[in-house]
Amino acid sequence: MRVSEAINSRRSIRVFKPDPVPQSDIEWIIASASRAASNGNLQPWKLYVTMGKARQRLSTAILKAMDDGDKGPGA
Repeated sequence: MRVSEAINSRRSIRVFKPDPVPQSDIEWIIASASRAASNGNLQPWKLYVTMGKARQRLSTAILKAMDDGDKGPGA
């Protein structure tokens, strides 16, 4: 596939199903991502995974902050 074909056939879906993602899928995604190249092999990322009640609390806090006009760090 050419880069132009990939760009032109790209889709962005912003409606998510309510079904929980199986933990095995999450673990596979994390393991795969941890092997991705980074600029200068710095690996400058941190990863936080939340599920269940913790995810719900985080989602509620983020939505409230957005409703209150908080644009986040560096806005």
